[in-house]
Amino acid sequence: MAQRLKKLELLGFKSFADKTSLTFSPGITGVVGPNGCGKSNIADAFRWVLGEQSAKSMRGAKMPDVIFSGTSNRSPLNFAEVTITLCNEDGQLPVKYNEVAITRRLHRSGESEYLLNRHAVRLKDLQDLFLDAGVGKNAFAIFEQGKIDQVIQYSPLERRYIFEDAAGILRFLQRKRDALKKLEQVDQNISRAKDIHQEVEKQIALLEAQAAKARIYKENKTRFDLLEKHLFVLKWDNLQQRHSETTNKEGDHRQHLAQATNFLEKWQTQLQEAKALLEKNEKALRQKNEELFATRSKKEIKTRERQSQAERLKETNLKEKRWQQELESLTIKRQARQTERKTAQQQYQQLEKLVNEYGTALQTQREQNRILEEAVSALREKHQVSQQERIKLVQRENQCDSELKQNAIRQETLHERREALQVQKKKAISQIEESQTLAQKKKQELDAGNQAIDTQKKQLIQFNEQFQNITKDLQTTRKSLDTLQQETAETKARQKVLTRLRDEKEGFSTGSKRLLQESTNVKSPLNGLLKGLYEFIIPQSGSETALADALRPYSQTLVVQTQTDLEKVLEYAHAQKLKDFSLICLENLPKHSSEAVADSLLHHVVDHVLSRHFLRNVCIVSADQNVKTSLQSHPQQLVWSPNGYFLDHHRVLFYATQSENNVFLREAELKALEKKIETLESDRQILEATLKHGYQQRDRVDADRINLDKTIRRDEMKVMEVNFHVQRLNSDVEKARQEEKQLTQDTQNIDANLAKIATALTELTQQHQEVKTAAAAILKKCDEYQHGFDTEMARLKQERDRLQEKETAYRKASDDHKKLQHQLHILEVQDGESDQQERRLHEEIKHSSELQAQLQSQGSQVDQNLQEVEQLLEKTSSENSQLEQEVQKSKTAIETCDGKIQEARGRLTKAEEERHRTDLQKTQLQSSLMTIANDLQERYQLQIDEVRGQLSHEEKLPPSMEQAERQLRSLRSDIENAGDINMTSIEECDKNKTRHEFLMQQIGDLDGSKKELIEIITELDTESRKLFKDTFNQVCANFKKNFKILFNGGEADLQFTEAADILEAGIEIIAKPPGKQMRSISLMSGGEKCLTAMALLFAIFEVKPAPFCILDEIDAPLDDSNVERFVNVVKQFIDRCQFIIITHNKRTMTIADVLCGVSMQERGVSKLLTMELAQHANAKV
Repeated sequence: MAQRLKKLELLGFKSFADKTSLTFSPGITGVVGPNGCGKSNIADAFRWVLGEQSAKSMRGAKMPDVIFSGTSNRSPLNFAEVTITLCNEDGQLPVKYNEVAITRRLHRSGESEYLLNRHAVRLKDLQDLFLDAGVGKNAFAIFEQGKIDQVIQYSPLERRYIFEDAAGILRFLQRKRDALKKLEQVDQNISRAKDIHQEVEKQIALLEAQAAKARIYKENKTRFDLLEKHLFVLKWDNLQQRHSETTNKEGDHRQHLAQATNFLEKWQTQLQEAKALLEKNEKALRQKNEELFATRSKKEIKTRERQSQAERLKETNLKEKRWQQELESLTIKRQARQTERKTAQQQYQQLEKLVNEYGTALQTQREQNRILEEAVSALREKHQVSQQERIKLVQRENQCDSELKQNAIRQETLHERREALQVQKKKAISQIEESQTLAQKKKQELDAGNQAIDTQKKQLIQFNEQFQNITKDLQTTRKSLDTLQQETAETKARQKVLTRLRDEKEGFSTGSKRLLQESTNVKSPLNGLLKGLYEFIIPQSGSETALADALRPYSQTLVVQTQTDLEKVLEYAHAQKLKDFSLICLENLPKHSSEAVADSLLHHVVDHVLSRHFLRNVCIVSADQNVKTSLQSHPQQLVWSPNGYFLDHHRVLFYATQSENNVFLREAELKALEKKIETLESDRQILEATLKHGYQQRDRVDADRINLDKTIRRDEMKVMEVNFHVQRLNSDVEKARQEEKQLTQDTQNIDANLAKIATALTELTQQHQEVKTAAAAILKKCDEYQHGFDTEMARLKQERDRLQEKETAYRKASDDHKKLQHQLHILEVQDGESDQQERRLHEEIKHSSELQAQLQSQGSQVDQNLQEVEQLLEKTSSENSQLEQEVQKSKTAIETCDGKIQEARGRLTKAEEERHRTDLQKTQLQSSLMTIANDLQERYQLQIDEVRGQLSHEEKLPPSMEQAERQLRSLRSDIENAGDINMTSIEECDKNKTRHEFLMQQIGDLDGSKKELIEIITELDTESRKLFKDTFNQVCANFKKNFKILFNGGEADLQFTEAADILEAGIEIIAKPPGKQMRSISLMSGGEKCLTAMALLFAIFEVKPAPFCILDEIDAPLDDSNVERFVNVVKQFIDRCQFIIITHNKRTMTIADVLCGVSMQERGVSKLLTMELAQHANAKV
């Protein structure tokens, strides 16, 4: 037996104030000493160091009670420490030490430490270390004083723990509990996955509706574009036809006209003044509208705040009502408990009276028994004095007879055991060979599985790193895309503002605006004749400011192509009495050479005749030249400096500010913004494609990672099972080898013992005959004394039976008394909890009332603020109405002026209508054709012939413009009424469907893991059930045999309580001593219970011997004959178990190899004295 107890060290534990060391022999160590000297503290030390957490089990009120509390001559210690040292040469404990030292240290402050070979460990680590080793705080090998029959008093379910430990299935049960925890986690994961799955289904349902709406919008948009192209073609054909007709009717219908120019100019002047006043009033109105909007927003915020406070107040009222209901419920429950307490108190008082009566009767009976025992004792002493010689002879005769019987039984047992050992040895050798072969195969399978798992884990690490890198890249790309989209939105907003300014002809005078408007009017004779100067002179990048400064005086100049066009414009302006405009005719420009000075601004614009005309003499100087230097270096030229000044040909120095109304800067900025938007859109498409590809790649990597992780978990589970199988096989091989070695040694020991027993039998037979002859002579004299003694003993036995009956009744009444006391205590605790809950509810109601008052106060303040805001809103609205009236008056004045101007123009236009009608129609038709071509090019980047080619394959197109326009209006209405369209919903819907499929796969994988865990639990249950059943059968058979030996007959059995599964069934003990028919083992005497517990203990030892066994005064209830049986049984287990026996019995002391005496030379402090006894292999008394 390699694993055994070597040493116990105590310091400050209970009565062992000084450091005390107790070394144990491989056989039996006896611990002896007078009562109260501290013997049982040694047994307590074993339980305590192995992790006992109950102070009551340590015979204390609280755990610090185990620390030495001091004496009259010694101060208390601040800590207690116990160390046990175990030999672990066979490696039964799963640590890499041949010697294991377990230390527990407890400080008076409450701090506790556990050490394994001086290394700090947890209590759980120690419990796992001794799992299935037969050692631990609840091990079946430690029986304390007065608790040997505890195994008899256990409930069936409590008793099965001993059998589980003996069967070695505690590790299986622990693994089962771990697997059940994992199964619970898997169930939780499945629940979470299903919740996510349901959410994704809801999103899919929502996105499908949005996607359907988006598809309809997309189809309508496509149909709208197709119809619009078709309408362009129809209009083109119609205009072409009308143009041909107008060409045939063209003739000379021009006439010279002259009418009241002064009248027109007068009203134009009034119109400009009215427009200036209107602009001023509109600006003031806009500001007032902004103030009105801000005030309304503030009012809305205050209104919402008031509504929020009202909702909180309502919610607080509801909570207060609910708390009131809870208070009423608590009051009803309190009344019920008071009724129950009153009934329990009445029963308690009755039982207390009954217990007192039973106690008095019990005390009286004990006094009678004491008197009778004293009489019996006096008779026994008289009998012993008078018959001392006979007693010695009888004892010697009994001893010889007992030894003869024991040796005969031992001889027979040894022969049977030798035969059984031979059979077991053959089975062990066969099992070793089979287990080694199977273990080798499993080891190869295990190595291959571990290698595959290592490779998969490395690959998983690579996947994780790749997933993290892709995620980081996606986050970076997402941020870049968000920044780009924001920049694009800002750029488009700026472009929209500048485009609106250009469309509104901001920066042009009234006359120039009128001429440009007429140029874009297809019905006007000036249609297409005029363009702004900025459209011809285009600056290169970086030259916009220089061009704007140089051409600032000409920013409103309009350009015409020919002298004829110029005359038409002047005629029109004269007819309309237009002023404040400037014109330049390209046909009248002198021809300029393209050469210019080296520093000319001409080199920084696109070459054009107008560029050469205006800019060939404009020089750009460096920023470090001052005005004076510029005048001297360029006396005949215009000068522009980056410092912001411009010097014209009159030597006038301009320092001008730039604004959006500068048409050159505005046009240059618009072109730059168009290029920038194109670049940003291109970058956005690239980033979106990159982001989409990144998400797809991340999803693929994530799927691969999850699949690989699932494969690793499945392979690890398989490897764990194989490893468990290999460990079990190796353990089986090692156990079989140890068993074979032990069987060989046992066979040799049995042969030696058989020879010794044969010699001892011869000697004992001769001694027995001699003693029997001498004893016969004094037998008659002894019988007389024996008769009187037997008479008194019979009477004493009757009195003891009466005492036992009264003790039983007293204990029953005491138990009922304690139960009622416990019930009253529970009611008091419930009342305390109810009081706390009521106080909490009162506090909640009080807090609710304070909160309601606070909310009402805040509501008054908000109402006051809201009233102030409404007053301000009313004032602002009134001022806004006044401004609107003034604006309306200005508009009325402008309308009046416009009416007068229109009247004057009507007079001028009426005369020239005939002249211009034909030309106008032709021009209008040409302009309309050009407009259609431009619109088609601008919107679809197509020519009319290309559109015809596209439409040639289309069917079901409306034949007329009216039908086409009607369908277009209908589609435009549908598109505009569609509201917000989520064009990304189609893609998001597809993504969510993919995620839905992925979640379904995940749920399937989790279900697979759940099935695997259930299979593992089933396998553990199967293995545990098999081992438990086999162990139970063996223990049951051994229990029956040991019971008959200890009781010299009788019947005993172990049975499962009713349960569907033996792993959940309790274990019932059935014991019938010889000559008795007991219905319950609780009715057995103390000695019978002790012997029954011993029979069960040694039955378990035969199946699974513990490394050591501690027996604390378990022989106290036994008489001499039963002590003899107990000693003989213990001797049979010396070669399989190490015993530490704490005893007062001299017969038990005789079998000890080492006697350890405990004394108190100093009151309150225990000391040890060890003595080795020289004995033969078979001890003789």
